[in-house]
This record gives sequence, structure tokens and C-alpha cells, in this order.
Amino acid sequence: MKSKATIWIVLLVVGVFYLWRYRVTPSIDPAEIVVLNQDNQSQNLGQMLSDSAVIICYASWCGPCLRELRTLKSNWPKYANSGVQFYCISDDPQEKMDVMRSNMPSAITFLHINSLKDIGIYTIPATYFCLNRKVVDKQLEAIDWPNENIQTKFN
Repeated sequence: MKSKATIWIVLLVVGVFYLWRYRVTPSIDPAEIVVLNQDNQSQNLGQMLSDSAVIICYASWCGPCLRELRTLKSNWPKYANSGVQFYCISDDPQEKMDVMRSNMPSAITFLHINSLKDIGIYTIPATYFCLNRKVVDKQLEAIDWPNENIQTKFN
């Protein structure tokens, strides 16, 4: 009887850990994140952010990430004059980030981070909507950019 209870407790703990780590969008504080820009200079992400910003954490090997970035690119005219700045952050090697940067609109800023796991991101794509340099909304799956009403995220 005791062993069955122990097994159920272990399964519950593992299940909660899985949901917490891989299915819940972690909280981040942009002011505590240091990134490298395309010139390999360290910068504080919080200081870089515009008043309205979207941070997309991605990897070049991630299918949903690439789909999201492709739909953002094809829908860029919808967002280009919105006043929202887009930042794509990855722990990919700089060469891979250069390829991504060259295939996206130049207004999207690509930044390198040592490890996404260091800031608590274990599942990607993870997207953060920031207003006045503070996260106001977050999502742990690919954004449907053709149908996204971005202004609702900042209200």
C-alpha cells in the first residue's frame, strides 16, 4: 500500500515539474538579461527595449520557431509602422544568427545570449510583450502573426 502511494506521489511531482518547466511561460526581467548585439558588444536588454517591444526567444533548429519567424516576415508590413520594436534572442552560434538576420526585415533586432536556459527558458518559441520595459504578456508557443492583434497585448 505504501509503495503505491509513493509511486503516485513521485508521478505527481514529475508531472508538476514537467508542466512548470516545459509548459508554463517563465517570467523574465529584461533589466537582468545581458545580450550580445551583432557587433558582439554586451548590452543590457532592458536598456535596449523601446516603449513597446516584442521579444521572441528562438533557435534555428526549432521548427515552430522558424514557422513563427517566417509568418512574421511575410506579415511584416502589418507591423512595420506599429511603433513596436521586435527583438529575436537566441543562443545559436553567431553564424546561424547572421543567416537569420539576413533573411528577415532589417528593423528586427537579432541578439545573442549565452544560454536561454540561464534565464529560465527551456521551451521555445517563447514570446514576451513588453511595455515601458516591463513584460505585460507572454506566450509559450508560436504566435500566429497573420491573425495577431498586437495592440491588445499592450493594453
